[in-house]
Amino acid sequence: MEEKQTVTIRILKQTHTLLKVIAALSQESMQQTLHRLVEQEYKRLQGKKDA
Repeated sequence: MEEKQTVTIRILKQTHTLLKVIAALSQESMQQTLHRLVEQEYKRLQGKKDA
């Protein structure tokens, strides 16, 4: 049986609310939304580093 690769993180209640709304509007799970947003920010910061 394959184990899921997840961890628990602590976020502010305000952040949780915003994440929940973004996930609902984009029709994604909160986990998918958080992953997408973190990837976008990482790529944005990498672009600044290369510039």
